[in-house]
Amino acid sequence: DGVPKYTKDIVYEGRDKKVTLYRWRERKWYISIIPRDGPPGSDDDIDFYVGPCHRSEVIPLMTGWSCIARTGIQPPPLILTVKLPKSSAT
Repeated sequence: DGVPKYTKDIVYEGRDKKVTLYRWRERKWYISIIPRDGPPGSDDDIDFYVGPCHRSEVIPLMTGWSCIARTGIQPPPLILTVKLPKSSAT
């Protein structure tokens, strides 16, 4: 939906995967493994956590996350954002 998504390489069940934090249809944030070359939000995702979303937010909320029953591990994450300084490269 035009909002940046955030990814991190991980090992899941012995295989290299990429976990993605993304906003789905301006309704919820998810932390999921998305199949290679697949769109986020499909039935093929492995969802771990779901978080609240306010339509105007382009970054996820820090709290309010819930575990997805079969894959998430308690406690759900606390999302911290860091504002990086602008690059001074010329």
